[in-house]
Amino acid sequence: EKVTHILNPAGYFIPKIAVQKKSIKGASNNNTNNPFGDDANEDGGDGEAEEETVLRSMEASDMMRILDFNNVPEPPADCPMLHCEYVNGKPTFPRRYVALRGGYLFYFDLADVSKNDDHLYRAAPLGVVPLTQTVVEFPPGGRRVFREHSDTEAQKGYEMEIKKRVRTGEEYNEKEFPPAYLAAESLG
Repeated sequence: EKVTHILNPAGYFIPKIAVQKKSIKGASNNNTNNPFGDDANEDGGDGEAEEETVLRSMEASDMMRILDFNNVPEPPADCPMLHCEYVNGKPTFPRRYVALRGGYLFYFDLADVSKNDDHLYRAAPLGVVPLTQTVVEFPPGGRRVFREHSDTEAQKGYEMEIKKRVRTGEEYNEKEFPPAYLAAESLG
């Protein structure tokens, strides 16, 4: 299993879990759990093993199993941040609980995070910001917030824009995916 993501119609990335499933092509009884580990189906014929990737919804319990490499230091502590979301076409910045795991920023509704110090999650993340192939930009001129968000809750923090950059030939394409805007309520 591994974490992946899809883009939903509203323009947000939703985390999914990719699961590899093996099946035997040509098996007459559709037996996908061959206990012998070979390519023979139960009728004695030779079937061809196939792997298929199936996406399933992420669950709260999956957060504990997302691993980084052994030699990577511990990620920063999970914390609340302001996340740009659009309501009736207007940007708002509700507080979300953000966790950095495995190359993603997962964000949760504050009500779905336990109140004790172990930060256990009670529901799946609302969304995810993929960090691979991205560039982070800050407001120009040393400002704390981008001009288009200056009349929102983002003005209470330090805003950043995360753009996904996908290489297409010799150039990068940033328009294919919507940027994510986050605002940290403090820098320390």
